[in-house]
Amino acid sequence: MIGMQIGEERDLNVKFPEQYHSEELAGKDAVFHVKLHAITKEELPELDDDFASEVSEFDTLAEYRADVAKKIEETASAHAEEAAKQQLVDKAVANAEVDIPAPMIEDKLDDMMQQMGWRMQQQGFSMEQYLSMLGQTPAQMRDMYRSEAELTVKTELVLDEIVKAEGIEASDEDVDNLLAGYAEPMGQSVEEIKKSFGEGQMEYFKHRAAVTKALDMLWDNAKVTEELHDPKADEAKETEAE
Repeated sequence: MIGMQIGEERDLNVKFPEQYHSEELAGKDAVFHVKLHAITKEELPELDDDFASEVSEFDTLAEYRADVAKKIEETASAHAEEAAKQQLVDKAVANAEVDIPAPMIEDKLDDMMQQMGWRMQQQGFSMEQYLSMLGQTPAQMRDMYRSEAELTVKTELVLDEIVKAEGIEASDEDVDNLLAGYAEPMGQSVEEIKKSFGEGQMEYFKHRAAVTKALDMLWDNAKVTEELHDPKADEAKETEAE
């Protein structure tokens, strides 16, 4: 439609992909008749105090910018801490010797395949169509994710053992804090979301809260060293190495 004028009409020749989700259209040629009714242009507002007061709780642009910078820094710090915690867990799991029952791996693979099928449905595909696009069988797909399933199960077993060894128990407050993370995106209160869960689900969240406390304990007892990276210094080192 590039170069068209308002009121102009054109026929657009297209071909649907061979793996298109609608079998009736897959690989077929099609012609779309289009007419350009209008051309719009987005005009960005001026970055001034009026803009800041309209989009935020602040009266000045300087205050708004300072708040945005603070939130970006807090988000970056939280991401860095989560990454460090994950590295800590990975190290603990790598050093652990665990006998993983085969049925647990198969159960985890079942869960993973079920979740994958759900994601495909959200995109308009069936699991069969997705496998067909990849040229794989269900068994091949399970084999591809087997290592990930084993690692996930091993991680869960190691964390469960830490919970037992340290006698960690989750309080009602711990569970509520965990549930708050699920309730907020849904626009519900913790009490409302509790009512939608059965006893088995609440036991699951109580266990997850205990595991979270175990992770916090590992983090609190770990020695973490912050390293400040200077991009220019790193670039200079790379140049010297060459």
